[in-house]
Amino acid sequence: LSIQCFPMQPIVPNVGFGGARIVMPALPARAVIWAHGFSKILNYKRKKIILLVFILVVSGFILTEFAKIALAAREWNFYSQDFEWVRANTKKDSLIMARGQCIPYNIERQTVSPVAENLEKAQFTFINQKFKLDTRTIIDDGMLSEIKSNSDLVYSNAETKTEIYKIKQ
Repeated sequence: LSIQCFPMQPIVPNVGFGGARIVMPALPARAVIWAHGFSKILNYKRKKIILLVFILVVSGFILTEFAKIALAAREWNFYSQDFEWVRANTKKDSLIMARGQCIPYNIERQTVSPVAENLEKAQFTFINQKFKLDTRTIIDDGMLSEIKSNSDLVYSNAETKTEIYKIKQ
């Protein structure tokens, strides 16, 4: 399945293990309930305690998801200044060279992979070799030196270690 955003530029969504990461902690509890049957579990002598434990476990899963969402939002907000710069200083139809699936979402621009043949297509490149949230964003050293030799630095953030280059056309 691919989506055409630019002519001849298919985009394939890659969500990795996102769904499994969220569902995995609940599988053992679900397996126990399925194996014994919830109504059978409640037929034991201490059904109030069992029901209370079940409610606590379910509440724990729900609160854990809220904590994960809050933590992720805080981590992505650390880079918000970088993303805002791209949105404010590039045209909406600019093609940005960056890897990963979250960078395009945050900068609201179409991206291409950082490979040599895309140097002539892209107008800018988003570089952060210390990007801790998505290691797919890190560019190999050979391509990095090629980008730097064919580009001008237009943005740098010492705190986040993000650099944005305008590619010479």
